[in-house]
Amino acid sequence: MLYYLTFLLVFISSTSVALPETASLNFFSLPSAQGWTYMASGNSVPETNAFLVNNDTLYQDTLEVGYAASGSNCYMLYDVINYSLPFTISIVAKVTQDGEVNDNPFGFGFGAVFSISESIKKGISIGIGKSIIMDSNRNTLSTSIDNTKFHNYQLEFNPQIGYYLYVDEELIFTGHFYDYSSYVGFNSYLIFGDFTGSSNAKAEIKKYFFTQTDERKGLIDLYNNTDGSNWTNNLNWLGEPGTECSWFGVICDSYNHIEGLHLFSNNLTGALPSSINNLSYLKSLILHNNNLTGKIPREILNIGTLESITLNDNNLSNNIISLMYQNDDQKESDKIGIEDAIHALKVVSGVK
Repeated sequence: MLYYLTFLLVFISSTSVALPETASLNFFSLPSAQGWTYMASGNSVPETNAFLVNNDTLYQDTLEVGYAASGSNCYMLYDVINYSLPFTISIVAKVTQDGEVNDNPFGFGFGAVFSISESIKKGISIGIGKSIIMDSNRNTLSTSIDNTKFHNYQLEFNPQIGYYLYVDEELIFTGHFYDYSSYVGFNSYLIFGDFTGSSNAKAEIKKYFFTQTDERKGLIDLYNNTDGSNWTNNLNWLGEPGTECSWFGVICDSYNHIEGLHLFSNNLTGALPSSINNLSYLKSLILHNNNLTGKIPREILNIGTLESITLNDNNLSNNIISLMYQNDDQKESDKIGIEDAIHALKVVSGVK
Protein backbone atom coordinates (compact mmCIF):
# COMPACT_ATOMS: atom_id res chain seq x y z
CA MET A 1 0.00 0.00 0.00
CA LEU A 2 1.28 3.44 -0.88
CA TYR A 3 1.14 5.94 1.95
CA TYR A 4 1.55 9.69 2.22
CA LEU A 5 1.95 11.76 -0.95
CA THR A 6 3.59 9.12 -3.08
CA PHE A 7 0.37 8.01 -4.71
CA LEU A 8 -0.51 11.52 -5.87
CA LEU A 9 0.78 11.40 -9.43
CA VAL A 10 -0.62 14.65 -10.70
CA PHE A 11 0.20 15.14 -14.37
CA ILE A 12 0.06 18.80 -15.26
CA SER A 13 1.89 20.79 -17.89
CA SER A 14 4.90 22.89 -17.01
CA THR A 15 4.31 26.61 -17.38
CA SER A 16 6.31 29.73 -16.65
CA VAL A 17 4.37 31.91 -14.26
CA ALA A 18 5.05 34.60 -11.68
CA LEU A 19 4.97 32.90 -8.31
CA PRO A 20 2.88 34.44 -5.52
CA GLU A 21 4.67 35.30 -2.28
CA THR A 22 1.78 34.25 -0.08
CA ALA A 23 -1.24 32.00 -0.20
CA SER A 24 -3.84 32.08 2.54
CA LEU A 25 -7.30 30.67 3.03
CA ASN A 26 -10.34 32.05 4.74
CA PHE A 27 -13.05 29.57 5.58
CA PHE A 28 -16.06 31.54 4.51
CA SER A 29 -15.99 29.33 1.42
CA LEU A 30 -14.46 26.01 0.38
CA PRO A 31 -10.84 26.13 -0.80
CA SER A 32 -11.97 25.16 -4.32
CA ALA A 33 -13.64 28.57 -4.51
CA GLN A 34 -10.32 30.20 -3.63
CA GLY A 35 -8.11 28.71 -6.34
CA TRP A 36 -7.30 25.32 -4.84
CA THR A 37 -8.02 22.01 -6.58
CA TYR A 38 -10.02 19.33 -4.80
CA MET A 39 -8.55 15.86 -5.44
CA ALA A 40 -10.43 12.59 -4.96
CA SER A 41 -8.06 9.75 -5.78
CA GLY A 42 -9.05 6.11 -5.39
CA ASN A 43 -12.67 7.08 -4.76
CA SER A 44 -15.38 9.25 -6.25
CA VAL A 45 -16.46 11.12 -3.13
CA PRO A 46 -17.50 14.68 -4.06
CA GLU A 47 -15.93 17.62 -2.29
CA THR A 48 -19.04 18.57 -0.35
CA ASN A 49 -19.25 15.05 1.12
CA ALA A 50 -15.72 15.27 2.47
CA PHE A 51 -15.48 18.95 3.44
CA LEU A 52 -17.80 21.70 4.60
CA VAL A 53 -17.45 25.23 5.90
CA ASN A 54 -19.22 26.54 8.99
CA ASN A 55 -18.46 29.39 11.39
CA ASP A 56 -15.11 30.27 9.77
CA THR A 57 -13.93 26.67 10.08
CA LEU A 58 -13.25 24.02 7.44
CA TYR A 59 -14.49 20.61 8.55
CA GLN A 60 -13.06 17.40 7.07
CA ASP A 61 -14.92 14.11 7.46
CA THR A 62 -13.46 11.24 5.43
CA LEU A 63 -14.09 8.45 7.93
CA GLU A 64 -16.63 6.79 5.64
CA VAL A 65 -14.59 7.07 2.47
CA GLY A 66 -13.41 3.47 2.65
CA TYR A 67 -10.20 1.54 2.52
CA ALA A 68 -8.92 1.90 -1.02
CA ALA A 69 -5.49 0.49 -1.76
CA SER A 70 -4.43 4.03 -2.40
CA GLY A 71 -6.49 7.16 -2.25
CA SER A 72 -6.94 10.67 -1.03
CA ASN A 73 -9.44 13.47 -0.53
CA CYS A 74 -7.45 16.63 -0.28
CA TYR A 75 -6.73 20.10 -1.63
CA MET A 76 -3.78 21.08 -3.78
CA LEU A 77 -2.44 24.42 -4.97
CA TYR A 78 0.00 24.21 -7.88
CA ASP A 79 3.04 26.23 -8.96
CA VAL A 80 3.49 28.49 -5.96
CA ILE A 81 6.93 27.40 -4.71
CA ASN A 82 10.29 28.82 -5.75
CA TYR A 83 12.66 26.03 -4.73
CA SER A 84 15.59 28.45 -4.31
CA LEU A 85 13.96 30.27 -1.38
CA PRO A 86 12.87 29.16 2.11
CA PHE A 87 9.13 29.08 2.73
CA THR A 88 6.67 28.56 5.55
CA ILE A 89 3.36 26.74 5.89
CA SER A 90 1.25 27.40 8.97
CA ILE A 91 -1.98 25.58 9.74
CA VAL A 92 -4.19 25.79 12.84
CA ALA A 93 -6.11 22.55 13.17
CA LYS A 94 -7.21 19.65 15.31
CA VAL A 95 -8.08 15.99 14.66
CA THR A 96 -11.24 14.88 16.43
CA GLN A 97 -11.31 11.28 15.13
CA ASP A 98 -8.91 9.09 13.20
CA GLY A 99 -8.62 5.54 11.92
CA GLU A 100 -6.32 4.61 14.83
CA VAL A 101 -3.64 3.29 12.49
CA ASN A 102 -0.50 4.56 14.20
CA ASP A 103 1.86 3.60 11.39
CA ASN A 104 -0.14 5.75 8.98
CA PRO A 105 -1.68 8.83 10.65
CA PHE A 106 -2.21 10.55 7.31
CA GLY A 107 -5.98 10.69 7.47
CA PHE A 108 -5.24 14.37 8.00
CA GLY A 109 -2.04 16.16 7.11
CA PHE A 110 -0.34 18.92 5.18
CA GLY A 111 2.85 19.42 3.23
CA ALA A 112 4.52 20.49 0.02
CA VAL A 113 6.42 19.13 -2.98
CA PHE A 114 8.82 21.25 -5.03
CA SER A 115 10.73 20.62 -8.25
CA ILE A 116 14.43 21.43 -8.25
CA SER A 117 14.70 20.29 -11.87
CA GLU A 118 12.86 18.00 -14.25
CA SER A 119 14.60 15.03 -12.66
CA ILE A 120 14.88 16.08 -9.01
CA LYS A 121 11.81 16.59 -6.84
CA LYS A 122 11.63 16.75 -3.06
CA GLY A 123 9.10 17.49 -0.38
CA ILE A 124 7.62 16.50 2.94
CA SER A 125 4.19 15.78 4.31
CA ILE A 126 3.16 15.74 7.95
CA GLY A 127 0.47 13.31 9.10
CA ILE A 128 -1.45 14.20 12.24
CA GLY A 129 -3.39 11.64 14.24
CA LYS A 130 -5.10 12.16 17.57
CA SER A 131 -1.92 11.38 19.49
CA ILE A 132 0.83 10.99 16.90
CA ILE A 133 2.64 13.14 14.34
CA MET A 134 4.65 11.48 11.56
CA ASP A 135 6.46 12.63 8.42
CA SER A 136 6.56 11.01 5.00
CA ASN A 137 9.96 9.51 5.79
CA ARG A 138 8.06 7.52 8.45
CA ASN A 139 9.77 9.35 11.28
CA THR A 140 7.58 9.60 14.38
CA LEU A 141 7.86 13.25 15.35
CA SER A 142 5.72 13.23 18.49
CA THR A 143 3.45 10.99 20.56
CA SER A 144 2.99 13.41 23.46
CA ILE A 145 0.89 16.17 21.87
CA ASP A 146 -2.88 16.03 22.20
CA ASN A 147 -3.85 16.75 18.61
CA THR A 148 -7.56 16.69 19.44
CA LYS A 149 -7.03 20.28 20.60
CA PHE A 150 -6.25 23.18 18.29
CA HIS A 151 -2.56 23.77 17.70
CA ASN A 152 -0.55 25.91 15.32
CA TYR A 153 1.50 23.49 13.21
CA GLN A 154 4.20 25.34 11.32
CA LEU A 155 6.55 23.89 8.71
CA GLU A 156 9.66 25.86 7.88
CA PHE A 157 11.24 24.70 4.61
CA ASN A 158 14.83 25.38 3.60
CA PRO A 159 15.07 23.63 0.22
CA GLN A 160 18.84 23.47 0.48
CA ILE A 161 18.87 21.90 3.95
CA GLY A 162 15.62 20.33 5.19
CA TYR A 163 12.53 21.10 7.20
CA TYR A 164 11.65 22.22 10.72
CA LEU A 165 8.34 21.43 12.39
CA TYR A 166 7.09 23.72 15.15
CA VAL A 167 3.97 23.16 17.22
CA ASP A 168 2.79 26.28 19.03
CA GLU A 169 6.19 27.89 18.38
CA GLU A 170 8.11 24.97 19.95
CA LEU A 171 10.55 23.14 17.69
CA ILE A 172 9.45 19.50 17.53
CA PHE A 173 11.62 18.00 14.81
CA THR A 174 14.24 18.77 12.19
CA GLY A 175 14.38 16.41 9.24
CA HIS A 176 15.30 15.74 5.63
CA PHE A 177 13.01 15.88 2.65
CA TYR A 178 11.41 12.87 1.01
CA ASP A 179 12.76 12.16 -2.47
CA TYR A 180 10.03 12.31 -5.11
CA SER A 181 12.40 12.16 -8.05
CA SER A 182 10.96 8.89 -9.34
CA TYR A 183 7.49 10.42 -9.55
CA VAL A 184 7.61 12.31 -12.82
CA GLY A 185 5.06 14.60 -14.36
CA PHE A 186 4.05 17.03 -11.62
CA ASN A 187 5.25 20.49 -10.67
CA SER A 188 5.47 21.96 -7.20
CA TYR A 189 2.37 22.14 -5.03
CA LEU A 190 0.96 22.71 -1.56
CA ILE A 191 -1.36 20.09 -0.14
CA PHE A 192 -3.57 19.43 2.89
CA GLY A 193 -6.42 17.11 3.80
CA ASP A 194 -6.74 13.31 3.78
CA PHE A 195 -3.73 11.73 2.06
CA THR A 196 -4.58 8.03 2.31
CA GLY A 197 -7.42 5.60 1.79
CA SER A 198 -6.35 3.38 4.65
CA SER A 199 -6.66 5.69 7.65
CA ASN A 200 -9.23 8.45 7.35
CA ALA A 201 -10.07 11.19 9.81
CA LYS A 202 -12.27 13.97 11.03
CA ALA A 203 -10.49 17.28 11.39
CA GLU A 204 -11.18 20.98 11.82
CA ILE A 205 -9.02 23.66 10.21
CA LYS A 206 -9.11 27.27 11.40
CA LYS A 207 -6.21 28.75 9.46
CA TYR A 208 -3.94 28.02 6.53
CA PHE A 209 -1.13 30.32 5.45
CA PHE A 210 1.82 29.94 3.07
CA THR A 211 4.52 32.55 2.64
CA GLN A 212 7.75 32.70 0.69
CA THR A 213 9.69 35.92 0.48
CA ASP A 214 13.42 36.57 0.27
CA GLU A 215 13.99 38.37 3.55
CA ARG A 216 17.74 38.42 2.97
CA LYS A 217 17.25 40.33 -0.29
CA GLY A 218 15.18 42.95 1.53
CA LEU A 219 18.03 43.53 3.96
CA ILE A 220 20.74 43.60 1.30
CA ASP A 221 18.76 46.06 -0.83
CA LEU A 222 18.36 48.33 2.19
CA TYR A 223 22.12 48.15 2.84
CA ASN A 224 22.99 48.94 -0.78
CA ASN A 225 20.38 51.71 -1.16
CA THR A 226 21.42 53.53 2.00
CA ASP A 227 25.22 53.41 1.69
CA GLY A 228 25.64 50.59 4.18
CA SER A 229 29.43 50.61 3.98
CA ASN A 230 29.33 54.04 5.66
CA TRP A 231 26.78 53.26 8.36
CA THR A 232 27.88 54.06 11.88
CA ASN A 233 27.51 50.36 12.72
CA ASN A 234 27.21 47.64 10.07
CA LEU A 235 28.52 44.74 12.17
CA ASN A 236 28.06 41.37 10.43
CA TRP A 237 26.03 42.82 7.55
CA LEU A 238 26.35 40.95 4.23
CA GLY A 239 27.50 37.84 6.05
CA GLU A 240 26.81 34.34 4.75
CA PRO A 241 23.20 33.18 4.26
CA GLY A 242 21.79 32.09 7.59
CA THR A 243 23.68 34.74 9.59
CA GLU A 244 21.11 37.52 9.12
CA CYS A 245 19.88 37.34 12.71
CA SER A 246 23.36 38.37 13.87
CA TRP A 247 23.48 41.51 11.73
CA PHE A 248 23.46 44.72 13.72
CA GLY A 249 19.94 46.04 14.28
CA VAL A 250 18.20 42.89 13.05
CA ILE A 251 15.85 41.19 15.52
CA CYS A 252 14.49 37.70 14.78
CA ASP A 253 11.65 35.63 16.14
CA SER A 254 11.86 32.00 17.26
CA TYR A 255 11.59 30.85 13.63
CA ASN A 256 14.51 33.10 12.57
CA HIS A 257 12.18 35.40 10.66
CA ILE A 258 13.01 39.09 10.88
CA GLU A 259 10.52 40.82 13.17
CA GLY A 260 12.48 43.96 14.01
CA LEU A 261 14.82 46.29 12.13
CA HIS A 262 16.25 48.89 14.49
CA LEU A 263 18.79 51.11 12.71
CA PHE A 264 18.01 54.53 14.20
CA SER A 265 20.80 57.13 14.36
CA ASN A 266 23.00 54.96 12.16
CA ASN A 267 23.79 57.22 9.17
CA LEU A 268 21.54 55.51 6.65
CA THR A 269 21.79 57.73 3.56
CA GLY A 270 19.54 57.23 0.55
CA ALA A 271 16.12 55.86 -0.34
CA LEU A 272 14.20 52.96 1.15
CA PRO A 273 13.98 50.11 -1.39
CA SER A 274 10.62 48.78 -2.59
CA SER A 275 11.83 45.31 -1.57
CA ILE A 276 11.40 46.37 2.06
CA ASN A 277 8.14 44.39 1.86
CA ASN A 278 10.24 41.22 1.55
CA LEU A 279 10.45 41.52 5.33
CA SER A 280 7.00 39.98 5.51
CA TYR A 281 7.18 39.14 9.25
CA LEU A 282 8.38 42.58 10.32
CA LYS A 283 6.69 44.07 13.38
CA SER A 284 8.85 47.11 14.09
CA LEU A 285 10.80 49.34 11.70
CA ILE A 286 12.81 51.89 13.66
CA LEU A 287 14.77 54.18 11.32
CA HIS A 288 14.50 57.66 12.83
CA ASN A 289 17.37 60.17 12.90
CA ASN A 290 19.06 59.12 9.65
CA ASN A 291 19.51 60.69 6.20
CA LEU A 292 16.74 58.88 4.34
CA THR A 293 15.52 60.67 1.22
CA GLY A 294 12.92 60.21 -1.49
CA LYS A 295 9.53 58.64 -0.96
CA ILE A 296 8.48 55.94 1.45
CA PRO A 297 7.72 53.04 -0.93
CA ARG A 298 4.05 52.07 -1.19
CA GLU A 299 5.12 48.43 -0.84
CA ILE A 300 5.67 49.01 2.86
CA LEU A 301 1.88 48.83 3.28
CA ASN A 302 2.03 45.18 2.19
CA ILE A 303 3.75 44.20 5.43
CA GLY A 304 0.64 43.05 7.25
CA THR A 305 2.48 42.31 10.50
CA LEU A 306 3.89 45.82 10.95
CA GLU A 307 2.93 47.31 14.32
CA SER A 308 5.29 50.26 14.78
CA ILE A 309 7.41 52.45 12.54
CA THR A 310 9.54 55.52 13.23
CA LEU A 311 10.87 57.59 10.35
CA ASN A 312 11.09 61.04 11.92
CA ASP A 313 14.20 63.20 11.59
CA ASN A 314 14.87 62.16 8.00
CA ASN A 315 14.39 63.98 4.69
CA LEU A 316 11.53 61.95 3.26
CA SER A 317 9.15 63.63 0.81
CA ASN A 318 5.97 61.79 1.87
CA ASN A 319 4.53 60.08 4.89
CA ILE A 320 2.67 56.95 5.92
CA ILE A 321 -0.66 58.77 5.93
CA SER A 322 -0.35 59.83 2.29
CA LEU A 323 0.32 56.25 1.25
CA MET A 324 -3.06 55.24 2.63
CA TYR A 325 -4.95 57.49 0.22
CA GLN A 326 -5.73 55.68 -2.98
CA ASN A 327 -6.41 58.85 -4.96
CA ASP A 328 -7.03 62.54 -4.55
CA ASP A 329 -10.78 62.15 -5.11
CA GLN A 330 -11.29 59.97 -2.04
CA LYS A 331 -14.22 61.11 0.05
CA GLU A 332 -13.40 63.17 3.11
CA SER A 333 -15.37 60.74 5.28
CA ASP A 334 -13.19 57.88 4.04
CA LYS A 335 -10.05 59.87 4.82
CA ILE A 336 -11.19 60.42 8.38
CA GLY A 337 -11.77 56.71 8.79
CA ILE A 338 -8.31 55.89 7.48
CA GLU A 339 -6.69 58.41 9.79
CA ASP A 340 -8.45 56.90 12.77
CA ALA A 341 -7.36 53.42 11.75
CA ILE A 342 -3.68 54.33 11.55
CA HIS A 343 -3.52 56.86 14.36
CA ALA A 344 -0.71 54.98 16.07
CA LEU A 345 1.41 55.04 12.92
CA LYS A 346 0.75 58.76 12.46
CA VAL A 347 1.96 59.52 15.96
CA VAL A 348 5.25 57.65 15.64
CA SER A 349 6.13 58.31 11.99
CA GLY A 350 6.84 61.99 12.56
CA VAL A 351 7.27 62.69 8.84
CA LYS A 352 6.09 66.14 7.73
